[in-house]
Amino acid sequence: MDWRGLDTQSHSRPWQRVAWPLVVLLALLLHAPSLGGGFMADDFGIQLVLDGRVESSTWKPWNLYDFGALADAPSGAVEQGAFPWWTSADWRLRFLRPLTSLSLWLDHGLFGASALAGHAVSMLLFAALLWAAHAVYLRLGLSPVAALLALTVQACDTGSLMPVGWIANRNSLLEGLFALLAVRAGLEAVQRASAGAAAAGFIFAALSVASKESGVHAFLLLAWMFWRARARAPWMARAAAALVVCAGVYLIGYALAGYGSNAIFYPLPWCAPQIFAERALTLAACAPLSVVSPFTADFVVLRPDLHVPIVLCALLFGGAVVCCIARRLRGDPRALLLLLWGTLALLPQAGTPPSDRLMFTPMIPWSALLALYLTQLWSARTRGEVGRPERAMGGAILVGASLLSSVALLMGGVALSSGADTLRRAVSEAEVAAEEPGARDAFLLQASPSALMALSPGAAWVAQGGREDVRFHPLQSGQRSMAWIRTGPKSFALETRDGQFLNNVFESVFLTRALRPNESIFVARSAYELRGTADDRGALLRIELELPSPLEDLRWRFLVYEDGRLQHRPPPAIGETIVVGPGFRNPLLP
Repeated sequence: MDWRGLDTQSHSRPWQRVAWPLVVLLALLLHAPSLGGGFMADDFGIQLVLDGRVESSTWKPWNLYDFGALADAPSGAVEQGAFPWWTSADWRLRFLRPLTSLSLWLDHGLFGASALAGHAVSMLLFAALLWAAHAVYLRLGLSPVAALLALTVQACDTGSLMPVGWIANRNSLLEGLFALLAVRAGLEAVQRASAGAAAAGFIFAALSVASKESGVHAFLLLAWMFWRARARAPWMARAAAALVVCAGVYLIGYALAGYGSNAIFYPLPWCAPQIFAERALTLAACAPLSVVSPFTADFVVLRPDLHVPIVLCALLFGGAVVCCIARRLRGDPRALLLLLWGTLALLPQAGTPPSDRLMFTPMIPWSALLALYLTQLWSARTRGEVGRPERAMGGAILVGASLLSSVALLMGGVALSSGADTLRRAVSEAEVAAEEPGARDAFLLQASPSALMALSPGAAWVAQGGREDVRFHPLQSGQRSMAWIRTGPKSFALETRDGQFLNNVFESVFLTRALRPNESIFVARSAYELRGTADDRGALLRIELELPSPLEDLRWRFLVYEDGRLQHRPPPAIGETIVVGPGFRNPLLP
């Protein structure tokens, strides 16, 4: 590759000095609804750790993403309902993200348990990321117009909704920011043969991987850049080799230290290769259409029954986009760099259920790829070298990646904030008779109004000022219609009427494998004993629970989401059955 083609940074012009800050301001305005979003999901547990109210050998203020293993969890956390009944005995979920953890710890030290401050810090980090992206686009040799267009696409990307709008997802913001700074330093190193810039690139890459594991892509990208530019300085080949070694040492050390996950939700390619490959292919099929339009890969998770048609439609339209871009940018060294950068950033996350948030970091280079295509298309159009179909394609990409995506991003932010508020109120206002003395055990018959409800209801309750002797026990992480059957004074059964237990995507957060045919389940907790047996297909359709005292005891609360709150439903009489239907579903919170 001739790196000299990347040496020509465009000189700043008066309109440019005004335009790009306006784009950053636009991005902040699009994310403004997140300022009122408050805490949700993992945020509550993080706040309890930072307050010193959680005892764990791994979950520490400097290690907030290391959830440990069930085998090592304190008995109090298990009894409190931190792990639902379906958690596999060998479950482990350990992420090493010290820099992000320290960022959240610093927030807490400066602002206390202020969600507003946490969201504001995330928005400032997003603004810094956009500034760094614009600088990299210019250093890559993009024209001022192309750099501004790339920045606009990145600012309007719907994949930024969760990294900016969910405080716990700040890891992606920091990963992307430091990866950008690493690439900027790497470009300076290869353009000027500067060993100092190469060292800076290494430091920024290390900070990226300290923010999130997928930041390891920064090491590999720098290694590729230095190797391709080795003719400019002999030391670059050695630097490339050193970067690859560092990436390998990090991954080996990460695994040997016990980090990683064996949960189905977060499969590792060497633990669950089939699941990882299937999800990687699905995400790759959806990515091109998600890049150029408001289409979201989350549809695959939201509507698993439409998985095949969704993927086929994405392949059809996204494939056409890829063909047009590849043909127009063939031979441009910047296009190869941007494509590889985005692919390396996406690959480590590819096993997670498809979601736009996984494409937040890859969109940083892919936004520039789109901008290169659109500006070259415009230049060719002025020379009369573009046919009507490609002109229509270019116009659709421009409108979809900017205007339509910005509208979808704003609407998504409003829905996310509203949904998070609904979840918080549902827990804080749960009908658990908290005004009466004595402990309470609340069984969530359904994860309503969202499957996220089942992830951390106890943490949300305590973090919002609830009594610690009130414990929440999700019985499913879905909204299946069920028959609630009273089988005895102290026992009941739940039978699903639509689908089976343990097939919801969020239930897989706590599962390491699927049930085997005719496999039996027995879970003993102080509040209940639970039994179930899978059928000959491995489907679990019925669970039975035995409590220490009659179901009418005030200690037991059976919660169903109705009229905007979790209400207690009195148990049926012995021998009777109550059908519990699905509650309200927020379409943006599966």
